[in-house]
Amino acid sequence: MNKINRAAPECSLYGFLATEAPVCVFLRQGPSKHVQLIKWNTEDDTFELGQWFKGRIYENRCDLSPDGTIFLYWARKENVRPAWKFQTYWGAVSKPPYFTALALWIGNMLEPGSFFLTNTLLSNASCFDNAAHGLTPDKGEFPNDWKFIHDYHGRYVSTCVQSAKRDGWLKAPTDEFYEKQLSTDPDIFLRKKLSADAAGRGYQHQVRTNTETFPIERADWADIDQRGRLVFTRDGKVFACVSIKTGLDSAIELADFNDSKFEPMEAPEWAKAW
Repeated sequence: MNKINRAAPECSLYGFLATEAPVCVFLRQGPSKHVQLIKWNTEDDTFELGQWFKGRIYENRCDLSPDGTIFLYWARKENVRPAWKFQTYWGAVSKPPYFTALALWIGNMLEPGSFFLTNTLLSNASCFDNAAHGLTPDKGEFPNDWKFIHDYHGRYVSTCVQSAKRDGWLKAPTDEFYEKQLSTDPDIFLRKKLSADAAGRGYQHQVRTNTETFPIERADWADIDQRGRLVFTRDGKVFACVSIKTGLDSAIELADFNDSKFEPMEAPEWAKAW
């Protein structure tokens, strides 16, 4: 596989790692408001291309269930009046790599959303005056064993901050970054700044060792996968590092999704039902 190069990107990739299975789901965004779901098996580094969505998916309000089987996302379509109450912003759950909703509920863009605490317990972070929102979907249904708890952290506290804390990211004591220790090397930490621009983009990623801190330049997303590797995306590509003691020179390109093009895709029957 090739080392990192600086080809002009056609897309960005934002990932969601499962905590109980070797699964990661990517939102491939671009060009414009075209988004594709991609499923990555981190055990054998194979990728499954999924459905496309024409509209905006808010990656900082999405989440993946611990077992990697359910994707929770927030979406919006511009200049479209859906049949349900003429709303254009909604939350939904689906089976990756498909967007086809098993349940869908109308949302408020000022609310931070919901995220998984376990495979069947979700935090409902809606405002107090809308505390029951998400318990009864506007379309479809939730499984009988799903439960929601009201866990409101403030209107402008992003879902990605709460899910990052759940996944082991700790607030650094001296700056605005969050840190996660590499399981394969306790002297190395991955750092990311969760604050972003109004569109939810603009995250910063760094690596900190005992002797230096250096950026992961142009990275759209970075984390530590289930195999203990530092993995990151930039320029529409996925990279993995087994060792980063000498910087990112050991990063290996696993996949390049710049050439992916929109095409209609019907979800299979297994992805349409619980």
